[in-house]
Amino acid sequence: MRRVLLILALATACLAYCPNPDTSGFRNSEWQPNNVLIKLMNFFYDSIALTTADTCSPQKRFISLYVLAKTYFLSSNETNYERAIAEGRHKAEKQLKQTSAAIAGPFRGLVDSILSVIDQPLNDVLTSCKPDTYQDDCKANLNDYRARYEKECKGYHNNVAVHSRLTRWANRQDAIDHTEDLVHASNTMRGDVAVLDYFQKTSAVKYKDALTELQGIVQQVKHGVFNCNALSFVNIHCL
Repeated sequence: MRRVLLILALATACLAYCPNPDTSGFRNSEWQPNNVLIKLMNFFYDSIALTTADTCSPQKRFISLYVLAKTYFLSSNETNYERAIAEGRHKAEKQLKQTSAAIAGPFRGLVDSILSVIDQPLNDVLTSCKPDTYQDDCKANLNDYRARYEKECKGYHNNVAVHSRLTRWANRQDAIDHTEDLVHASNTMRGDVAVLDYFQKTSAVKYKDALTELQGIVQQVKHGVFNCNALSFVNIHCL
């Protein structure tokens, strides 16, 4: 829940800025890509079912079931892409009797595990590189923050690497197109079978490159060693 509140709070702070990857209206190249990532995560938290009150929303059912299949796919140890997609669908099919909120649970867990790695690097950018911060100052501030955190917690650069990779992914045009496509599908398609058909069809070809990269990021988080999350720094400063 703390992670959810963090994302909602950060996204609220960013609402004045357009959620597209164009950085031409800003004085540095860090703020807007980071902002796009925040808004993307916020979109999914707003769109999935969180409580039983969301049971009657067909849109939230659609996206909750979609991200369940996607979570199984992204977390799979299957190295063959097509078989991993099929595995994601098959595992999701076994959960169709669950409520929408329960179905969304594994995705919330996946996002939480990613946020535990990237929330400090994400905040580094928000603190160092505001929209009106010039590029040189942004870079100097950001380098200072990250050098200090690396000194306090050896290995922090691994967290930064995941944040950088995920930010690049969130700003890919095909990743943005995929999110817009998903919104349209959730508003026009109905039924669990339609959701899983949509997942399998769009994952197989149309958005394969974007999902392959996202799968790599999830596997990096899943199998990597990350000792430096936000709580690490809280504990260090409290010693």
